[in-house]
Amino acid sequence: VRAHNARDEMDSDTAPAVRYAVGTENAVATACPLSTKRSDWQSPSFWTDACPELTIGGSPPPPPPSPPAADTSALRRASSSLLRDGYAAVDRPSDLGAPSAPALAPRLARATASLHATGLPPSFLLLFDETWSLAHEASRAASLATHRANVPIFDSLAWRTCDGFSPHRDRQPEDAASSFHTDGHAKYVTFWLALSDATPANSCLYVVPAGIDPGYAGGDEDGDEDGTWDDGGEVAPLRRALSTKVAFQMIRALPCLAGQGVLFTHRTIHWGSRGDADAPPRAAMSFVVADRAFERPYLARPPVWGAGPPFEARLALACGQMLAYHDRFGLPKSALRACYGYCREHEDCLAAEYRKKIYTEFVAAMRTRGAPGGGGGGGSSSSGPKVGSQKNDQSRGDDVGAIGVEEK
Repeated sequence: VRAHNARDEMDSDTAPAVRYAVGTENAVATACPLSTKRSDWQSPSFWTDACPELTIGGSPPPPPPSPPAADTSALRRASSSLLRDGYAAVDRPSDLGAPSAPALAPRLARATASLHATGLPPSFLLLFDETWSLAHEASRAASLATHRANVPIFDSLAWRTCDGFSPHRDRQPEDAASSFHTDGHAKYVTFWLALSDATPANSCLYVVPAGIDPGYAGGDEDGDEDGTWDDGGEVAPLRRALSTKVAFQMIRALPCLAGQGVLFTHRTIHWGSRGDADAPPRAAMSFVVADRAFERPYLARPPVWGAGPPFEARLALACGQMLAYHDRFGLPKSALRACYGYCREHEDCLAAEYRKKIYTEFVAAMRTRGAPGGGGGGGSSSSGPKVGSQKNDQSRGDDVGAIGVEEK
């Protein structure tokens, strides 16, 4: 793992029925509590009992008087790497103004294990103060390294897995070139943070550098559903980028220690390696910044620096993410209905465009899931990572040549 000298500043650590669907990347070992009465899980005490190391106090611990300072030269290096390659390794988040990452990452990793043991998706980390402290720092770092118009949109997810995920781009706008600022920086950027060590053995990120990817800024050709060729013989994105043996040598593995991360754009083809059979799962979380003209924030009232939104808004966002990415998590219909009900009850917390998206996804999930309460993971809803589809929907990723679930 790269940057061993950074270790000094870091601490470190599937089944069917009403559980997660078999084969989803966050399969758990027990029944999902979301399928029970909503009153059982809509109070903060339910979540702090599940994750006693973390807190829900309405806002994170008192913030510093001003945002942490960032190293100008480190920001320039990250910016240059993003412009050239579409990604940037972040060995020392503190250099980009995110000093809390090394200390918070192990605590959040242990919380993903606690949520998993309780039968809950790791993305419910969104409920905790510590997550919002980290979200502010990570989002600001991504903005400073790219463009000041890129702001937090709260499209965050967390994982605990070693199964890997298939190659994809995070967004497929109709006009790829227009999804970049005039200075070349992307209008949608993810800060992927390792909460535990991520290696090739337990699923680290792999990327295709932008310089060898003709579809990165120019846009992809329309491929057919198997991800190889369409009827006109146009080539799928991954095959276009890796058209020669030499091109395969350009693939980059990005292992991370707990608390390290990777910045990458919405057009960067990336995936996760499938871990060894005896490898421990790794935990990770992503934070996104975007130009509001490209994708608007998901919360109706985004929090200011150092403050977390009210508990109801956090839970509505977490439930909304379960709907927006339902194919990824494979929750049973009963759990999805409960998430939908909570979002409707607290829809004033969510932005109008996001509400429309998650309500549409809920309808799709109800049509594609198996029998109620049966888990039924895949289906072919609009949120699934289908090849050659969703070209007109910049709010969805696109699988670029392999079958499987995607991770931001």
